[in-house]
Amino acid sequence: MSHRPIFETKQDLANERRIIEACCARWSCEPRKLSPYNYKIDWVLMRSGAICALAEVKCRARRFDPYLISLHKYETLRRLSRISKLPGLIVVEWNNVGIFFTNIVAAEHDGIEWMEDSRNREQADAEPCVAINCARFSRVKIESWTRHK
Repeated sequence: MSHRPIFETKQDLANERRIIEACCARWSCEPRKLSPYNYKIDWVLMRSGAICALAEVKCRARRFDPYLISLHKYETLRRLSRISKLPGLIVVEWNNVGIFFTNIVAAEHDGIEWMEDSRNREQADAEPCVAINCARFSRVKIESWTRHK
């Protein structure tokens, strides 16, 4: 079985790790990266040796309202969250604003939209996305937050 190419760069992964580590410092937990081939979400968060949350982490240069996440990723995070009875967090750093999160099990979404990746890497980058109004996100209060490079 061939896998779809993963377009994450080393910088993408470094930004993602920086964001989740800042959140975990605030939330008193530890991040563990998941395989992108086995799980379609990014991280599990651990506290006292047990998984305490699941998380999808994104780094965006600008804040657009509504926030769009792949329907597939949203569905996977929501399903795993319900099965595990753990929070399913979408964590987003908007470079011009800060780091924010929402628990998708507790929050409703605001519809489905079609989105095409402007980088045109492949046809699979055009897909239905779940729209989540930015008002549904809460700021992660991090004293030492600095914008990504």
